[in-house]
Amino acid sequence: MKEEYFNIKTGRYPVSCKLYKPEQDIRGIVLGVHGFGGDKESSALRALAGHCTGKGVALMCFDFPAHGKSETSERDLTVANCMSDLLAAADWCRAEYPDAEKYLFATSFGGYITLLCSRELSDFNIVLRAPAVTMPEHILTDLLKTTPEDFKRRKTITCGFERKIDLPYEFYGELQKYRISECRCDQPLLIIHGSEDDTVPPYDIVSFCGSHKNAALRIIDGADHRFKNPGEIEKVIAAAVSYWGI
Repeated sequence: MKEEYFNIKTGRYPVSCKLYKPEQDIRGIVLGVHGFGGDKESSALRALAGHCTGKGVALMCFDFPAHGKSETSERDLTVANCMSDLLAAADWCRAEYPDAEKYLFATSFGGYITLLCSRELSDFNIVLRAPAVTMPEHILTDLLKTTPEDFKRRKTITCGFERKIDLPYEFYGELQKYRISECRCDQPLLIIHGSEDDTVPPYDIVSFCGSHKNAALRIIDGADHRFKNPGEIEKVIAAAVSYWGI
């Protein structure tokens, strides 16, 4: 497969993107959406691209603000900007490959943003891996390991992996305004979740699926939030491409 890097120009800032292209003609395209603290170089997205490109399906992914190679800083890391960037990436896929089948694969925070944008993504066949349907709680207990009171007192907390983020308290406040429990997602989608996920507990996902009848659920036994045990990412990819029919 071929790899290309480019930017999408927006009125706010350029969105840093990557495209995995098959050697043959492109009959479909996957929009890949990384999780919080991750980036477009995600090993899971690369593994998914390896399968898809062999079937004539490209994969396009991008960096959220303050992630990866994005030229932005923490002041641009807002839920609204993340939603706008996702929709800009979706528009790019539509414009570049208007006749191709459209798919979307999102992880954790990326799944949260995808659900918030779901009404504008009705032409994409969506698969979510461990979507953060309880994102405000996830930020506090798993990523920052703090309380709302402590976060407010400290004003910013450093987090992240390859690229560190000085996360402001205001971001947590914004997450409170964009709760998935108040989001209406009516289109069919597949959620893949680990039975041992203590970041987004399975009962929260089961509850979400109970309220969204078009959401199918596949539980990977023994997997946690990151699916890092041997063979687990392969199970995720197999479930996704089977759902898509790729």
